Amino acid sequence: MILPEHKEETANTLEVSCGAQLPGTDLSLRFHLILDVDEIVDCRLRTGFSHRGIEKRAEELTYHQLTSLLSLVDASSGISGELAFCLAVERLMGWKVPERAVWIRMIMAELSRMASHLGWLSRFSAIMGSEAGYHYAERDRDRVLRLLELVTGSRIAPNYVRVGGVREDLPAEFEPRLTEFLHLFKRRYEEYHLLLTENRFFRDRVENLAVLSKEDAYSYGVTGPNLRACGIRIDARKNAPYSGYDQVVFKIPMGRKGDCFDRYSVRLKEIRESVEIVKQAMEALRQGEVLNSPPLGPIPPPGQAYVGIECPHGQLGLFLKSDGTEKPYRLRIRGPSMAHLMALGKVLLGQRISDLPTIVSSFDISMSEAER
Repeated sequence: MILPEHKEETANTLEVSCGAQLPGTDLSLRFHLILDVDEIVDCRLRTGFSHRGIEKRAEELTYHQLTSLLSLVDASSGISGELAFCLAVERLMGWKVPERAVWIRMIMAELSRMASHLGWLSRFSAIMGSEAGYHYAERDRDRVLRLLELVTGSRIAPNYVRVGGVREDLPAEFEPRLTEFLHLFKRRYEEYHLLLTENRFFRDRVENLAVLSKEDAYSYGVTGPNLRACGIRIDARKNAPYSGYDQVVFKIPMGRKGDCFDRYSVRLKEIRESVEIVKQAMEALRQGEVLNSPPLGPIPPPGQAYVGIECPHGQLGLFLKSDGTEKPYRLRIRGPSMAHLMALGKVLLGQRISDLPTIVSSFDISMSEAER
C-alpha cells in the first residue's frame, strides 16, 4: 500500500475507488483516490490481489523443477525469470554454456521483449482510442508469439531455458519464418509512426502528461524504459552485459522529459532495436550443442549469487543462496514493477481523473511480477 501525503479536504472533495480491475488495463490493482473536482489530490495504491508466494515455494522445489515455476513470474515475458535463475545457478557452479545456446537465449529473450512491448502498445492504443493501433499491434504480437510457440511449445510460460543451455535446438522451420517476419516488421514499424507518433491528436493527449523527473526516478528505483524515458542511459545489457550482449551492436533509446509520450516512444524504438539484435544473433549462430547440463542435475556448492538482467519492464534482479543441497536455501527476486508502482503514486498527484488509464498504462506495470 502506497500512501502519499494526504491533502486537506474541501467541500469539493470526493473519494473514489477504482479497481481491482482498472478499465483499459490488465492490472489487478485497486486505486483509492481523493479528488478535488476532477483533480487527483491523494492516491493510495492497494496491492494483494495476485500474490502467489513464488519465492517461498522455490525453497520446496529442486533446481531442475524451478525453471517452470520462474517462467510464471512475469506473464508477458516468461523467458526473463528462467534466464535470470539459470544465470545465477551457472554463476554459483562456474558452469559454461555452449555458444549456440547463448545466441538462442538472446534470440528468445529479444522476441519475448518484442511480444511484451507489442502487447503493451495494443493496450495503450486502445486506451487512446486508436482501434487501428490496437489491431496492428495485436497482429504483430501474435506473429511473435507464434515464433516463440514454435520453439518452446508455449506462448506464455515457455519453460525453455535450462541450467547449462536451453531445452532443445531451434526447429528447421524457425529461421525462414523469423527472417520473413523481421523483413516485414520494417514496414510495420513505419506504420506505427504514421499512425501514432505523427498523429497530432495522439501527441496532444500524451505530451507533457505525468512527467517523471530524473530525481524522482532515481529516488524510487525506477529502471527500464520508464527510466530511460527520463533521459537516464542505464540498460543492464550495456552496463553489465550478460548472455553475449557485449558482442552485438544496438542503441539505447532515450527520452527527454519523462512524460507519457517519451515512455511510448522509448518502447516503440526498443522493438526496432530488438529486431537488429535478433538479426545479429541469427548471423552469429553456428552449429553445435545447446545444452551442457550436469549429469545428476544442477546442485550448486554452498554460496550465493546475484544476477540482474534487462527484462521488458525494467531490471529484474535475482538473488540465490545455496546450502549445497538439491534445493535452494533462499531465492529472492527484485522486480521493477513494485518500484514503478511507487513512482506512479507520485506522478498521479495533480493529474485529472480522466487521464488515469493513460498514465497507468504508460508505465507498463506487470502485477504478476510485482506480486509474486
